[in-house]
Amino acid sequence: MKSTTRWGLLLGSVTMLAASCGSSSDSSGGGAIVGLSMPDAMDLVGVEETTVGSSVAAGATVNPAVTFPATSDYHTDEVHTYMWDETTEPLDIINEILTAVGQTRADQFVNDGAYVALVEMVGGDDGDGSSDTGQSSGGNATELEPWVLNSTRASATAPQIVRFWISQEEDFGPGGVVENTIMGRATISEEPSASNPYGDFVLDFGFVNDADDSLMQRGSLRTSNPGGGQLGFTFMMEDVAGFFGDDTRVAVQTNADQTTGIAHMDVPNHSGAAGGGGGASTTTFTLAYNEDYFLRSDGTTTQLLDRNDFKRNTWGYNLYYAEDGNGHTAGERVDIEGGFPFIWDNSGTNDYGWVDYWGIWTSDPEALTDGTTVTRDDGSGTQTYTVLRAPGKLVQVTKREVPLAELDGEAFEYWDWMTGD
Repeated sequence: MKSTTRWGLLLGSVTMLAASCGSSSDSSGGGAIVGLSMPDAMDLVGVEETTVGSSVAAGATVNPAVTFPATSDYHTDEVHTYMWDETTEPLDIINEILTAVGQTRADQFVNDGAYVALVEMVGGDDGDGSSDTGQSSGGNATELEPWVLNSTRASATAPQIVRFWISQEEDFGPGGVVENTIMGRATISEEPSASNPYGDFVLDFGFVNDADDSLMQRGSLRTSNPGGGQLGFTFMMEDVAGFFGDDTRVAVQTNADQTTGIAHMDVPNHSGAAGGGGGASTTTFTLAYNEDYFLRSDGTTTQLLDRNDFKRNTWGYNLYYAEDGNGHTAGERVDIEGGFPFIWDNSGTNDYGWVDYWGIWTSDPEALTDGTTVTRDDGSGTQTYTVLRAPGKLVQVTKREVPLAELDGEAFEYWDWMTGD
């Protein structure tokens, strides 16, 4: 049984959402060269909601938008929405990759040489048995992964080249521990815009087994230009070693405003795979949609769904001041701080870490002992903190009864221990 140790910082907590470390420099060459970014996500079917005020759920008992000024944050903040369907699950891994790459801030480090970014791990299965070296204790703890990157651009008209290297250690149980390196290269010719929301880029990556330099997996994500005012992208991930059993292929084509489109997806089906590795079959989905309908087929069953009749779930939200007072105005966004990066002296060498509600992450957790001084590293100053290492964390949980009628419209999930469903 693994013992756990909770860590905390004295003197309170503040926020820094960026997970990269190092300082950005102006490498624009007098404004001639600027960095390019990739899209945050590759959406297939969107939901047309643009601001917080416009997305207040119908039937809400109180609608503060009635009293909030039209120029307040409540009315001007953008809302990010997407439609989920089981057939579009292959897009999840694409967006996880884009989210991770976006955290590196490669557009801010153009021609600054090699640098290290601490990237928050997203997606995946917490129970997959992977190594927890360097991770904070606790199932919900933030996990950061060091990436080594180099972002270059020869001129203001040349593509931006981003190279990255990631060292990983995977525990496959009876299969042993495998040390591998992910190597990637992104070529960015155009960043996303209103007329071209995908931008123009190619991202290639591969997983190499460090023991024998053999290629285990490889993948590619790229935008396409079908012509005729159409947009598109393709994605593939191939299990070269035959171990993971998760070959995936995606091809998407939409019109310019993304209101209509088609897609073809070959995705792994692990339901019949024994032992969790290899042996997966492939399921092929064909999709088509317009402003009102969404058609999906797996070759056997075809379903037509109404895009205007869907279940709404909220996965994240902002808070806003309800009224004027204490230096704030009604409808102003409440700035909530969730964590920040820090730097500390690890036996004469600068080491980096991250602290938030869930605890502390650092690459050498055992060296960060009780009483160690760390310095906030987000460019806001030189605030120092003292590490308090304790044998546990006290959490208060309050239980209350809620009338079932108040939960009308909410979605619940359950597990039947008898049937396994």
